[in-house]
Amino acid sequence: MARDTAGLIRSLALKRTTLAIPQEQLSKITLRRQERAELAFLRYPKVWNGLGDITTPVLVTNGALDKGVPVQNARNLHRRIPHWQLSIFAGAAHGMMFQDAAQFTARVVRFAHR
Repeated sequence: MARDTAGLIRSLALKRTTLAIPQEQLSKITLRRQERAELAFLRYPKVWNGLGDITTPVLVTNGALDKGVPVQNARNLHRRIPHWQLSIFAGAAHGMMFQDAAQFTARVVRFAHR
């Protein structure tokens, strides 16, 4: 019981921390670095070409307002992997699983039960 309570307290602290960091505070330098890293990842032939070999169903999620990891990244991955499902959460940013917890949870449950 105490272990469950401690886990819940850590989870709530993480949620509060995530929600307290507005996406608008990301610097342009940080955003450019993130974009360059993601583009380099996608250009690496072994990774990019290997995405189509994934056979396990995967749910890709992204917040529509995420500036740090733009929606286009999720769309790029989704096009390459045949068994992926894509869910974009309107009105949510990088912390979409906390910012729209009910919708996110419902989507994961639907995916898990398919």
